[in-house]
Amino acid sequence: MESFDQSLKYLLHAEPADFLQFGFADPSITIVGPCETGLPSRGRDIDGSYFVMRDGKKMVAHVEFHRRHQKAKALAIDVAEAQIRLYRRELCPVISHVWDLYGDRKNPLTTYRKLVVGPGSHSTYVRINLRAMKWQHLLAKGPPALWPLVPLTHDGATEIAVKTARDAIVSRHTQGQQNFSRQADHLAVLWFVAESENVPAKLVEAYIREAQLMESPLYKSIFAQGEARGEARGEARGEARGEVRAYAKTIHKMLNRQLGSLDPAVRERIATFPDRNLIATWHDEVLDVNDPDSARTLLAKILLTLVTTPPQGSSEAA
Repeated sequence: MESFDQSLKYLLHAEPADFLQFGFADPSITIVGPCETGLPSRGRDIDGSYFVMRDGKKMVAHVEFHRRHQKAKALAIDVAEAQIRLYRRELCPVISHVWDLYGDRKNPLTTYRKLVVGPGSHSTYVRINLRAMKWQHLLAKGPPALWPLVPLTHDGATEIAVKTARDAIVSRHTQGQQNFSRQADHLAVLWFVAESENVPAKLVEAYIREAQLMESPLYKSIFAQGEARGEARGEARGEARGEVRAYAKTIHKMLNRQLGSLDPAVRERIATFPDRNLIATWHDEVLDVNDPDSARTLLAKILLTLVTTPPQGSSEAA
């Protein structure tokens, strides 16, 4: 679930205009810039907020992803509280969009919700329900940043929907590293969203190659975090030792993907290497490995260090 949350926020922050123009149903909305999402004393940050221009007026667009099974009134109170805090800080109108990730297929795509606080006092927000859409409609009418969310539509958690979304994302690829990374990010979000919607992993893997995902900064970040957390939880020798083993596993796995085959003994040798700071450096470097040549260069550097340093706990013969 954490990778799902991270991927949605990443997508929103990378391409807020697509989300806001879709939510407002108004392609003329322009983004002025980001608005601070941290709201002190509230207990949690909001998912996104942006200064926008609409009909010549500046306002704050506040975005929340409703991922929890939270009662409608509790959600409305959270939104109202965020609106008040944003207005108090920015002193300009605030409009809130709540993206309902567990919407009802029978409800409309967008609805206006109101929380009545007292006589003449209320808070309103727009609720966006992708479950109301057919996946073909989202691909045909929705902006490209929303294409990775196809599995959240009415009938999008299927093989044909994921494959078609993949094809649409890939077909937008143009020359340039930035565009190539953006394509990889979209494929990574599609992967995580499909996984959250219980699309069989084998089907997803059949259409999205892991080599493509490894070009995505988002995927590499989540992958590395997941490896470190998983290894640390299962490591009996303590958190520090678990982190080192997690780094070793990530280094081995990512080099193995680029080179095709790597001796498992290399991973164990890295894990027992005495210089933890150097292991952390190799871990950071491997996250930037994007091709076999850079993988071979890094591996050669690691192996040279390993063979010239005695294993931990050993002593060289006099």
